[in-house]
Amino acid sequence: MHNKRIFGMLLQKSKFRIGVLATVVGCFLLLSPLAQVTAESMANNVPGAVSEGGLEKWVPRAEAGEVFAMYVVGYMYSNGENAPRDVAKGLEWHYRAAERGYAPSKLAIANMYLDGDGVAKDRAKALAWYERAAKTGYVRAQANLAAIYLGNEQFEPDYARSFYWFRQAAAQGDDQSRYNLGLMHSSGWGVPKRDYVAAYALLVPLGERGHEQALTALSQLRGLLSEADYSLALNLAERWRDDENLIVMLEQYAALSR
Repeated sequence: MHNKRIFGMLLQKSKFRIGVLATVVGCFLLLSPLAQVTAESMANNVPGAVSEGGLEKWVPRAEAGEVFAMYVVGYMYSNGENAPRDVAKGLEWHYRAAERGYAPSKLAIANMYLDGDGVAKDRAKALAWYERAAKTGYVRAQANLAAIYLGNEQFEPDYARSFYWFRQAAAQGDDQSRYNLGLMHSSGWGVPKRDYVAAYALLVPLGERGHEQALTALSQLRGLLSEADYSLALNLAERWRDDENLIVMLEQYAALSR
């Protein structure tokens, strides 16, 4: 069902060519502890909430104005979990939560329009709702939107926008988005030019945390760097280690690289 999977995982087939590197870009969204913490952590607890009670528990709370309850009811109807499956009702409740600013419901609406799950498939509406969810600072939506802009059978690529949204998510601690930024630097997508130094610098903190994809890319990138470039990459890695300052650091670096 649309609420059980993350759109970015559909893009595992998209491949970057990184010099001699070819690696799959999977948007396995590692949820940030910094962005939309309450909304995101609550949304992740929906299966538990559903198991705690059915519509008789959650509908009164939703009707009383509790946005998380609205999301739960929308989820239950949309997925037919502990409730009869009724996508129209599910969408209605997600809309009600979204109107109150609840980002997980905005993302759910986007997924429904993208999939055509119980509603007419509408790429324009899906993209608009992904944008709305991402603009709230919701990391999962930001990374999914970035993945969409990489391009697939439904969407034309827009690497500048993809880079922008991966950068927004990475700045909030999303490791896979930082990884994808590294690959985009290596391929020259969404950046002024192909840049192995910047790619290596972005991946170093991930490698230190045991990120397997990053470790593989670091090993391969090392062979493409001169000793001087390797030293520069390590210096940049120290400066770019802090996620919160990543946007400013990358903007400054891009300006100097033009």
